[in-house]
Amino acid sequence: MSGTGYVEQGNYGVKGNYGASSRLSAFAALPAMDAVVIWSSANDKPHATGTVVTAAESLWSALRTARPNTPIIVVGPECTGWPDATLDTQNNALRAAANSHSAVAAYVDLRNNNFMSGTGYDGAPQGNGNTDVFIAADGSHLTHAGSRYWGENIARLLGTVVIPADNTNGSF
Repeated sequence: MSGTGYVEQGNYGVKGNYGASSRLSAFAALPAMDAVVIWSSANDKPHATGTVVTAAESLWSALRTARPNTPIIVVGPECTGWPDATLDTQNNALRAAANSHSAVAAYVDLRNNNFMSGTGYDGAPQGNGNTDVFIAADGSHLTHAGSRYWGENIARLLGTVVIPADNTNGSF
């Protein structure tokens, strides 16, 4: 893996995983914000689901301590367009944990609100969905057109999030 996650340190290692102290210190020092969005990551896929959930809960608690009045929105693992039992399992566990965690205002479920479809990618189209043009030739990352499509859909989904007045345990 080259990217970070709740557990995954990533190949670059400079900043560490999401809960690294350097990242939390930087977060605490930021100016006021309306909300913070935490993205779950397919980079955590090699790790046991329980380990990922424990690390996520620890991060959510640390974020709430650093910013007690900032709503936390958790976005589940990315939709890929093709089935992935491990990501589905991690998503279900993260969704359950987020929905019961006092620090989390809302959970956005990309696996069950999937706007990607098909099994192909740029250079190997299968003709069965939009991943033929939205997933890059490496089979994992987005093309430029895919990035735009992804952004439009994420904005749409985030626009439906309702943050409860007490800033905790919203649902989506």
